[in-house]
Amino acid sequence: MKRFRKIVAIEPLGLVPEADAELKTYADEVIYCHDIPADDAEIIGRIGDADAVMLSYTSGITAGVIEESICLKILT
Repeated sequence: MKRFRKIVAIEPLGLVPEADAELKTYADEVIYCHDIPADDAEIIGRIGDADAVMLSYTSGITAGVIEESICLKILT
């Protein structure tokens, strides 16, 4: 299975420790943000060069964010 280079959780996900450990098997780097982003600019900054992004129900990803996130391959 091909691994992701970088997964970023742009906001708190509330993962149980087992899920966190499993997630780390899918990427070379996993970054967790521990607060809710204020706006699209902050979301874009958090995503950076990540190829996978995870979010909860509190934030949304707009078309503008996707357009600016040139490395992004998957949202979940």
